[in-house]
Amino acid sequence: MAFCGNCSTEIQEGITFCPVCGAGTGGFDEAKDASDNKLMGILSYILWFVPLITGDTKKSPFVKFHANQGLLVFILGIAYSIASAILRAILGAIFPLRWSTALVPVYSRGAIYSILSFIISIVSLAILVLAIMGILNAVNGKKKELPIIGGITILK
Repeated sequence: MAFCGNCSTEIQEGITFCPVCGAGTGGFDEAKDASDNKLMGILSYILWFVPLITGDTKKSPFVKFHANQGLLVFILGIAYSIASAILRAILGAIFPLRWSTALVPVYSRGAIYSILSFIISIVSLAILVLAIMGILNAVNGKKKELPIIGGITILK
């Protein structure tokens, strides 16, 4: 019996990559896999379901890794959208629209609402940055986990 050099899992003879972590066992060329599947790795962050539909996640550990990372970014984006909508609704109730005649007559919620709304918007940019980092990793042929969410595995 052989053991995975990455996670030390026992691997049966003839297996080309570890069933637990996806690392190559020597008979599998990871560099060739990465160079052959860069496009699918990139698509994993834009349309995360495409590699699942084409079946490339079963053929390539590189695509499987990036499809998982892309799915994590997608789930984080959906969760953040829901949470920010709820937060904005709460802030809208706390800071109702008021007529302001300070310099120019306008409806306003006030400075505190504007600052909190700006902070909520900045956090959404962090999700975009995670997706860009993943795309750059795929372009460079790397299987590097994204910060914060990268350690989670959904696609096994």
